[in-house]
Amino acid sequence: MNRLIPIFVGAIAILAFATLMLVVVPGAQIRDQAPAPGLADYTPQQLAGRQQYINQGCVYCHSQQPRAA
Repeated sequence: MNRLIPIFVGAIAILAFATLMLVVVPGAQIRDQAPAPGLADYTPQQLAGRQQYINQGCVYCHSQQPRAA
């Protein structure tokens, strides 16, 4: 019972550190990143397709994150 508080504090510290490393640091790194050159606005047809993609829940399984070829 004497070790309950140090274990709890250690667990909270580990979770806080993991959150910092996995959420806060990457977010800070990309916050000021400019859009890639040559990007154009979506056409009305692309906007409609994007909205349908989101409404049907496709975004939960199929990422549209750009990847290196």
